[in-house]
Amino acid sequence: MLIIAFWLVVWQVVCRIVDNPIFFAGPLEMIKELAHMAGSRDFIDSVLHSLLRIMGGFCIAFLLACLLASLAYHCKLLEDLLSPFVTFIKSVPVASVVVVLLIWFGAKYLSIYVTFMVVFPNIYLNVLNGLKNTDKDLLEMAEVFRLSFFQKLFYIYRPAVMPYLLSGAVVSVGMSFKSGVAAEVIGLPVSSIGEGLYNAKIYLNTAGVFAWTAVIILLSSMVEWLVVWLLKQFGRQDLGIFKRRSRGRLERSKTISGHDDEAGIRKKTALILEDVTVSFGKNRVLDHMEVRFDADRSYCIMGPSGCGKTTLLRVCAGLQETMDGRVYDRAFSDGDIREEGKEEEKDAKRRKIGMVFQEDRFCMQLSALNNVLLTADQQYSTEVIISLLSEIFPKEALQQPAEQLSGGMKRRLAVARAVLSDADCLLLDEPFAGLDEANHERLSRWILKNRNGRLLVVTTHDEADIGRMGAVVLRLEHNKNL
Repeated sequence: MLIIAFWLVVWQVVCRIVDNPIFFAGPLEMIKELAHMAGSRDFIDSVLHSLLRIMGGFCIAFLLACLLASLAYHCKLLEDLLSPFVTFIKSVPVASVVVVLLIWFGAKYLSIYVTFMVVFPNIYLNVLNGLKNTDKDLLEMAEVFRLSFFQKLFYIYRPAVMPYLLSGAVVSVGMSFKSGVAAEVIGLPVSSIGEGLYNAKIYLNTAGVFAWTAVIILLSSMVEWLVVWLLKQFGRQDLGIFKRRSRGRLERSKTISGHDDEAGIRKKTALILEDVTVSFGKNRVLDHMEVRFDADRSYCIMGPSGCGKTTLLRVCAGLQETMDGRVYDRAFSDGDIREEGKEEEKDAKRRKIGMVFQEDRFCMQLSALNNVLLTADQQYSTEVIISLLSEIFPKEALQQPAEQLSGGMKRRLAVARAVLSDADCLLLDEPFAGLDEANHERLSRWILKNRNGRLLVVTTHDEADIGRMGAVVLRLEHNKNL
């Protein structure tokens, strides 16, 4: 306030020095003129009409830009088709466009068209860049845990795009009023701010020009605040999606398990890799690998760093393409054996996998609890999941954003997310990394207690994990088979 007062004083002093109200009006003259204008019906009509037209153009451009940017993100051909159009309307001078639009459409809605042309490329490019910079690891996590379209939209894409969208919206609001009013000054539509500015200029009413300018600045600031507030409300993480878990269909004493959709029978899955080869450039990581992971068994995969342990898990999860060979399931349910062969291999990502990645891969602004709820078995209530989590995780930390958790807490949470999912097999990549001995032991026991017969594959460097997990050990070496 003191800074504003300082500049108002400077303005008034300069006005007194110039001492010519036609050439330079001071703040007092401007306020008097503004008070005089505000009392007329024409002033209110001009402000409302200009505001509606400019905001109409802004809203149309904003919504269409968001929609087309989303489509272009998923369709490279559409992005290429739109690129010349976006470049053109971003670069063409407003004055040239105004003259052409006046010839085509007249002056009444000129500010809508001009505002659209100014806002659209700015919002489109910001949203598209935000989508392209979405964390690929999080998208891969969403693929493994089979998150729905809306879950990915709200909890992965939305946080990624929001900083870009806020930045673009703030710039676009100011540009909307500048370009919209400039178009009105040229086109002179009836009952508009541009008409008022033009009349003030014709009658050499400098105080009136300053008064209309102050109105434009005030309107722009108010709209900018409103747009930012609305976007931040949309950007809030709690949208009530997790409230559906208020029902609890299973008791605490029951363990997490997958079920056959009709009979409620436990589904047990074995994974078979036949002649699997994976290379990265000239480096062949897996060379004609043959391995079978049996249902109901635990496996520890061991070997030096870089020998292909993570690659093997990614192949099992359907995240890594193979040069040769195939990966398929055998699912056992109520004594029946079904082999998913080549026909279903094309959609390997349909496998119900619970996975711990080398990175934690959380939605960092979500709470620890909500990160687990996002992927947890649907048949369990929040209360049951909290009870299970509290065995390995501080209960008071469940409501903390994931970004505030320590490394060890994040690792335990990543393991809990995988184990508490409705997966048929669990693939855990270095699940005990960064944990002290006590938490390592406790987490091992918790995994075994809650895996409930599911296939469990763990990569580790700790020989003691073989005994802890009661596991079959499979050793990998560089450029060698299991």
